[in-house]
Amino acid sequence: MEEEFSKTRIISNRRTIEGNRCTLHFPRGVSDFLNLFSLNGKAEQIQFQQILHLLYLAGILNYEPFPDDPKSFIDYDALLVESLMFLGSFKLEISQKFYNSDFLTHPLEIISTITYVGTSSFCETREIANTNGLAPFVRSTYRMIRIDANTRKPIELPRPMREMYAAWKKGTPYAMRKLTRPDVHSINFHYTIQESDVDSQNHTNFITYIKLCLRACRRGTDLKAFPTPLLQIIDNGIKEFEIRYENEALLNEDVIIYAWQTKESDQLGFEISKGGDVCVQATMTFYRSSWKFSKMGSTASKM
Repeated sequence: MEEEFSKTRIISNRRTIEGNRCTLHFPRGVSDFLNLFSLNGKAEQIQFQQILHLLYLAGILNYEPFPDDPKSFIDYDALLVESLMFLGSFKLEISQKFYNSDFLTHPLEIISTITYVGTSSFCETREIANTNGLAPFVRSTYRMIRIDANTRKPIELPRPMREMYAAWKKGTPYAMRKLTRPDVHSINFHYTIQESDVDSQNHTNFITYIKLCLRACRRGTDLKAFPTPLLQIIDNGIKEFEIRYENEALLNEDVIIYAWQTKESDQLGFEISKGGDVCVQATMTFYRSSWKFSKMGSTASKM
């Protein structure tokens, strides 16, 4: 964690916290940063997974005190007293222009906003945008739930946090809808949770689940297991990814990954389960048409 934090500080030298919003300023862009954390060593194509890592590490910068800025966006030390923070639902929306641009080489900002604070959970959005006033090209939404470390049941957020963000207590917290897995599905395969998949809370990291969904998508594409119309648009790029978490998967446990086309012609559904318990469900929605000046690589280059 400290190594990731120090690497991120290389290219982020300003942070602005105002009320329920935290803005990270990257005056030199983040392409060097993504090369540092590249998953496959290739700098030519920015990958979907790299965006996940960028958003994750933006969270670290939000919550860590800086030497010259001891105030943090959210006091995570207080949140983690005899407790854990679990991700309940996550949604990622990506502009199609992102796949064919050099957005990440220009000055940009990551804007995080607390949109809801309840009794035991809060919701946060993170948007990535250039500083030229254009609309964000990446938007993510999180629902974080405070869990008792022993019982694994939800517990109240610290009173100071609930009081600080009392103005955002009203409203409805974000949550992905439940899916119904069909009896007949296009892809299913087994996977054993590895040590590298487990995070500091001793369960499978949320990025691992997303990687397994991406692997199922690639497998279905290679085997032409999905309906032809869907196969024809997968290379247009991922428009939206949404995932909900229900149960933990632990080290050395065996899980099964299922994938199928949902009722939407541009969308895949996923379920990862162990025994009779559902661990996560997810959807992946693709752009129906290619970008006008697209020079897309293979599906793998976007995943």
